Amino acid sequence: MLQRRKPSESEFVAQARDAQLSERCIHLSAALRERHPTDASAVEQPRSDLLQVYTQARGLAGSFAERLAAARWPAGAVAQVRPSGVKRLDRMVEKYLYSKRALVVPLDMLGAKVVVDSVWDMYDVASQVQSVFPVVGYRDRVVRPQSSGYRDLQFVVNAGTEAQPHYAELKVMHRLIDELDGYEHKLYEIRRELQAKETERQTEQQATSEELFGRALLSPIEQLVLDTLETASADLFDRAWQMILEAEHG
Repeated sequence: MLQRRKPSESEFVAQARDAQLSERCIHLSAALRERHPTDASAVEQPRSDLLQVYTQARGLAGSFAERLAAARWPAGAVAQVRPSGVKRLDRMVEKYLYSKRALVVPLDMLGAKVVVDSVWDMYDVASQVQSVFPVVGYRDRVVRPQSSGYRDLQFVVNAGTEAQPHYAELKVMHRLIDELDGYEHKLYEIRRELQAKETERQTEQQATSEELFGRALLSPIEQLVLDTLETASADLFDRAWQMILEAEHG
């Protein structure tokens, strides 16, 4: 398993300060990154067979939910697993069928989130995750948000055993980001549909040996919608985060 290069604590502190965190959040953010040096993006499932991992996830779904519910999270924190228990197999296949990347067994077949009302509470909850599940990977997406502007604290945890590990995703989220995510997901579905069309048409052209260059894969309107939705998502998450910071700093 690859580990990211470990900067000095001062770099972690500087990055947290650039994210406009409060002083106490800055130092807890840095401490968590020191404690969990393996980046979540560098982690892969121990098994590479999709169906085997899916079957394993179904068998662990109950105990995963029970451990999450039994944890003593801070007051006001709301913890919940994926409503369906396990990520739908057809959605996983669909996602990777139209992906331009090689098939990777996902880390979020089992998924959960803990939702809180402040940035400090996010880091407070994050500091307790290792007492509930063994932490395999961690990424501070408050300090280093996704390209869409989405922010959370992302953990990869072992929901199985040491002998039979199964990795799951646990996200610590601010309530406003969680609420917005429900709406933004609808935009994501449209983007994914258009991206799937683009990939499918490219595959068809390659199969028929048609010239790829100079021929648009999406119609002008489809491309307009795709570009606009990508910009809209980033704007929504950025504005929501500014609302959070304004509330934090009063």
